[in-house]
Amino acid sequence: MGPLGATGGFLAPANIYFHADGTPVPAGQQMTPYFQANESRQVGATASLNYGLDQHNQLRLGYWYENNILNFALPTSVTMADGTNPSPNWAAYQAFVVNGATGKLAHSTIGSDSGYELHSLFLQDTTKYLNDRLTVTGGFKFVMTNYWDKVAIQSNHFVTGEISARNAGFEHSVWRFLPADQRQGRGHGAARHGEFRPDL
Repeated sequence: MGPLGATGGFLAPANIYFHADGTPVPAGQQMTPYFQANESRQVGATASLNYGLDQHNQLRLGYWYENNILNFALPTSVTMADGTNPSPNWAAYQAFVVNGATGKLAHSTIGSDSGYELHSLFLQDTTKYLNDRLTVTGGFKFVMTNYWDKVAIQSNHFVTGEISARNAGFEHSVWRFLPADQRQGRGHGAARHGEFRPDL
């Protein structure tokens, strides 16, 4: 995805933004903030083993994996004289700020690296009654997750930070009573086109 520049942007305050050569950006100068996606990825897999206990009872054991990553930046540039938004990669228009820790100029941007990883084991049992007019589905799953959100902010107040959370696992069970003609397409946790995808 290419960078998206905000229409209108904002006006630069005095003595905050600088050009790469150290020249101050004058107060009231139109500025353009951007959303620049560097990476957005979601991958996963579900595998299951089905075993028919009898004509009306089916057991399913499976594993579910998912990995989601979003890496993006929010750089700021000086809007061109004709009002056009320059590319955030165009060095002549990039906005810089003074790093309070080093006293040196740094590109004005916010960077975020966030995502999660999930591992899950699930067990499902489906039984039919009343000549297959009543379906009872019972499920259990164990989920292990890891979430993270790393943020680096370069502004007149230079900040870096990280938030992460780990869950050793939690249990989740679900019971459903569905007519035989409605046992597909009822959302996560129900059989849907032969694929089981557990609820969180």
